[in-house]
Amino acid sequence: MSLLNKGLGFAIAPKNLPIENMVCSIEDGINNILFEDKETLRQEFSLILRKAKAPKSNLRKEEQISFKSL
Repeated sequence: MSLLNKGLGFAIAPKNLPIENMVCSIEDGINNILFEDKETLRQEFSLILRKAKAPKSNLRKEEQISFKSL
């Protein structure tokens, strides 16, 4: 019941970061920028991704089991 009480707007935290999707999104977004600026953005984004950690689970163990059984 506690899992269902979280509501329709609740989203389960991912176990891994979608790094490939993030990189593709950045590449698509920097198409109209000067080459030097693109390289700077890529380097900064790469640094951020290396430091990034996946979020902690926002479900208790019992809720995880319930979710898997659904």
